[in-house]
Amino acid sequence: MRLIDFTMIVLILILLSFGGIIAYKTFFTKLVEYEEYKADLELNVSGDLQFYPNMRYKDRDITYSFESICNLGKREEVSEAFDILSGRTILGFDEVEEEGEIQILCSSIAPEPEQKGHFVAGEGGPTEVIRAGRNNIILSGKISLFKNDKCKTSKIALHEILHALGFDHNKNESSIMYPVTECDQILDDYIIEKIDSIYQSDSLPDLIIDEYKISSVGRYLDFKVSVLNVGFKEAGNFSLIVFADDNELRKIPLEEVGVGVKRIVDVENLRLPLRSFDKISFVVEFPENELDKENNRVEILLNKV
Repeated sequence: MRLIDFTMIVLILILLSFGGIIAYKTFFTKLVEYEEYKADLELNVSGDLQFYPNMRYKDRDITYSFESICNLGKREEVSEAFDILSGRTILGFDEVEEEGEIQILCSSIAPEPEQKGHFVAGEGGPTEVIRAGRNNIILSGKISLFKNDKCKTSKIALHEILHALGFDHNKNESSIMYPVTECDQILDDYIIEKIDSIYQSDSLPDLIIDEYKISSVGRYLDFKVSVLNVGFKEAGNFSLIVFADDNELRKIPLEEVGVGVKRIVDVENLRLPLRSFDKISFVVEFPENELDKENNRVEILLNKV
């Protein structure tokens, strides 16, 4: 074999190897799960009806469980209070053996100051909340019934459950949410209306393209896209599809994402079409129902890149 032929073969092999590296990088993705935002809430100073705007549990049917020391009397008070709320709102409440979304404590004495950190106000409130878009999703709440209720109906339990649902005190002495409980206080219409309003949406996920960044060099595209779940329910497996105009460039399968959690997709050297095109689009493909399918797509004009 002549030297020039051997040299050409070596050069071809080097070029093929380099091409293989480019092809590999085109199919490389980096998925980073966004850290869940959770916070113990502080007292509301905004004057809103709730400690934070649009506070709700994931579903209209909320589970609750009792501390083992709760006696029959305390259990009946709580059950009566839940019956009042389920009878006048769209909420439902289901007792479970343990780890309910609302935990009922029945200590015979008031919690010590250092033990009150898990309460938002007084003896009840959300204990774990995650922000999901414009909503604040309550993951768990607690109430403590260390006081004996002397009223014919369960005023104390109802008051504390409403705290666990995210409602703050008000200044109306005839209201169940007045700081000092009296037997003639009533469940306000505004509370009923607020509950029915914020729980009107079904318990569904809602995937949105939260942020994106793209750049191109020659015929290769780099991009970083985050997909955030701003709904009320975990989203199962889904895909992120990349288009150049109407041509699909890449479909990237992604795993489930929790409420208020995002996945970040980082791709380098995605090969672009030879012909010219006007825009790059990112589309979230999710086979199940969502709160809103209209927010699953973003389009970027090339002159904006």
